[in-house]
Amino acid sequence: MSYFEKFCPECGQRLEGAKICPKCGFEIPEETPTTAEEASISVTKKTTKKSTPRSGDDSTWKSLEDIIAFVGRFSWIILAIIAFFLILGAIISFIGSGIVLGIWNLLSVAIMAYLIWTYGKVYSQKSKEKDWSFLVNDVLVIGSIQIPKMLAYGIVICIFTYGTGIILIVLPALLTMFMGPEEFSFSTK
Repeated sequence: MSYFEKFCPECGQRLEGAKICPKCGFEIPEETPTTAEEASISVTKKTTKKSTPRSGDDSTWKSLEDIIAFVGRFSWIILAIIAFFLILGAIISFIGSGIVLGIWNLLSVAIMAYLIWTYGKVYSQKSKEKDWSFLVNDVLVIGSIQIPKMLAYGIVICIFTYGTGIILIVLPALLTMFMGPEEFSFSTK
C-alpha cells in the first residue's frame, strides 16, 4: 500500500500526490505496514488527513453560500477602489499629516496591488465557481500549521486597509472554513 503526503515534510510545498517534491527534490518514502492491524490504523489516519465533505445539516451553509460567493467575486474590485482612495490619502498625508502616514498609505497600496494582482483573480474566479474545496485546500504551510491563503491574505489586507478586509475577505474565509461543505484542519499532521 502506497501513500504520499499532501505536503513535503522538508519545504512544505504542496505535492498533489507526487513521489518527489518539485521544489526541493525530497523523495517521499513509501510506508509499508507490517501487520494487518497497522495497515488498517494507517489507512484510517491517512483518510482523516484528506479534505472530506461535511455531513449533517447544511441548511445554514446553503443560505450563506450565494452571499459568500457574491462577496468573494466582487471583494477584490472593492479593494482596488479602496487602493485608489489610499493613494489619494497618501498624497493628502504627505501634504498635511506628515511623511509617516503617507508612507504607510503608499505601502498599503503596494501590498494591496500585489495581493489583488496575484491572488485576487484566483479567489474571485473560485468564488464565482463556488469551488470551496480549492479555497479551503489552497494553503500556506508554516511548519506543521496550514492556513488557507484567502485567510492569510485577508488578514494582511485587513491590517493595511484599516479593517475593511475583515468584511470583504476574512469573514467569508472563516465562514467557508468552518461552515462550508469541506472540513478544514489547521494541522498538516
